[in-house]
Amino acid sequence: MNEKLTSLINRLVAQKIPHRVVDLGGEAVRTRDVLDRVDVDADAIVKTIMFKGKKSGVFSVSVFGTDRVSYPKLRAVLNDKISTLRPQEMRELGWEPGECCPLSVPGPLFIDPTVFEKEIINTGSGDLRYGLEFPSKAITQMRGDVTVVDVHSKEP
Repeated sequence: MNEKLTSLINRLVAQKIPHRVVDLGGEAVRTRDVLDRVDVDADAIVKTIMFKGKKSGVFSVSVFGTDRVSYPKLRAVLNDKISTLRPQEMRELGWEPGECCPLSVPGPLFIDPTVFEKEIINTGSGDLRYGLEFPSKAITQMRGDVTVVDVHSKEP
């Protein structure tokens, strides 16, 4: 386990938040990678994507793994021109594509309200070799910069 995941586990333990580290059997970047390797509830996988806004700076968005982020909805919320961070931009912030965890990514977090419909969710952990399972309510418990807003789309 890398330092990001170890640090996050220490925070979860300190705050007495139940969690489970899931060995992914190798590096997993996409939701499909996780589903191909481990037995987790496909409907409970939450992906977190890093963005940047011209005015907003760096922020992240969390939606279910089977959903997409709706750029029109997100632009309307932020009133800003936005784009996803390129892999190199993520690396400059210390992250790799696929390892983002809503509990620990930098900057503000926008999370779709559907995520809270699941009591237990599975997310990236900060380490591509492991996933993290925890109560969805832990996101608002551990972070002060969360905005719950409809930003998902079911369309391909």
